[in-house]
Parts: sequence; structure tokens; C-alpha cells
Amino acid sequence: MEKIKTNFEKAIEEGITKGTISDNQESLMVALDGVDLEQAFEELENSLEKYRLESQRKFRDSEQQLMDIFVI
Repeated sequence: MEKIKTNFEKAIEEGITKGTISDNQESLMVALDGVDLEQAFEELENSLEKYRLESQRKFRDSEQQLMDIFVI
């Protein structure tokens, strides 16, 4: 995922320099050049799962804090 981000940022920078920033498809192709998409999507899924679990944990913690406040 980091490689996609770095490549995409470089492609955008080059597009701005060359005045071709409107060609998003070319920038995307440059960003994806040499990237294992299966691995990138797997990393994305793992990141989303970690975020989901962390969000659930924070919600439960907040819920518990509220219950503690109202019980006292």
C-alpha cells in the first residue's frame, strides 16, 4: 500500500510539473506499476479489520464508562 501511495504521489507531482494533472488514468497506472495488487488488497483488508476491531473496542470502553458514571 505504501508503494502505491508513494508512486501515486510521484505521478501527481510529475503531472503538475508537466501540466498533465488532468490525466488521472495515466497517474493511476504509474502508481500501480510493479505493485502486487493481491497483496495490496490483502493489506487493505487487514487494515480495515484492525480499524473495525479497534472501533468496536473503543465503543465498548465508552459504553462501559457511561454505565460506570450512571451507576455511581
